[in-house]
Amino acid sequence: MHVSASSSGGAAKKRLGWGTRSSSLEIEDRKIRHRSLSPHGSPQKTKKKDIECYIVLYHFRGKEKDDMDLRAGTRIAVSNSSDPDWWKGKYNGKSGYFPAKYVLKIEEGQHIYQVVRTINLTEMDGLSGIRLHKDQIVFEVEPEVDGHMHVRSASNRECLVPVQFLQEV
Repeated sequence: MHVSASSSGGAAKKRLGWGTRSSSLEIEDRKIRHRSLSPHGSPQKTKKKDIECYIVLYHFRGKEKDDMDLRAGTRIAVSNSSDPDWWKGKYNGKSGYFPAKYVLKIEEGQHIYQVVRTINLTEMDGLSGIRLHKDQIVFEVEPEVDGHMHVRSASNRECLVPVQFLQEV
């Protein structure tokens, strides 16, 4: 059974048929000819913007409908950092806004730790004390030696911490 449709002015005829066979070469040739309607070809696919990964420094409970709750130690993908105070990000399938000061960009190869119990220590200068709070995020400055690790807090204070007080995130 064949159905034909034509219009005046020499327009192309359209044929639909059952029982007719086309070779794979004819099918491929039709695909190539009909791939692009643009005289300049198809536009290049744009690469997805690289989304930067950050670590959450402090717990945050959102107050507005579009705010995102955060837990210290969570890694978050920041999708919009155009506002200096409130950024938009995504993690665990959820998206929302949060204070920009609550996150810090993760550098390649950086080791990040979370304090598992509050501890009072002496800063590296040996003169002042530093208190690391439970769930606080610190960054490795030098690897573990004799059960202690040289770390830096988000406020750039440095100290030696017994490794039993740290958990890598």
